[in-house]
Amino acid sequence: MKDSTIQILQDSMSCLHQVIKTNTQIGLHGNLLDVLALSFNLLNMSNNELIQLQQRQDALSCHSVGLVIQQCSALLWMVLEYAGTQMEQASVDTLADIYLHTHYLARSISGMSPST
Repeated sequence: MKDSTIQILQDSMSCLHQVIKTNTQIGLHGNLLDVLALSFNLLNMSNNELIQLQQRQDALSCHSVGLVIQQCSALLWMVLEYAGTQMEQASVDTLADIYLHTHYLARSISGMSPST
């Protein structure tokens, strides 16, 4: 597992945290905030698992983490689709970047061995 993979995940978490904070302040609907919070928790869980995977060789766990990140990516897409017009443009842009990073990161992780 590359350190850059974990760094991308941590950067995405940091950006997503800021989006949640900003949209809490502007009053985004609670259910959409819950979806963003769930996405953050999935990324956090994935980050913790990837850090542990650096210590051991487990291709199945690596693939599972990729699937979790893929689900997070799908949730972010849903928020963009349904709430994009209710959010500030900066938040939409940030979420779109996080979506792209998580989408490609999930594909990359699912197809790599832990030692890659």
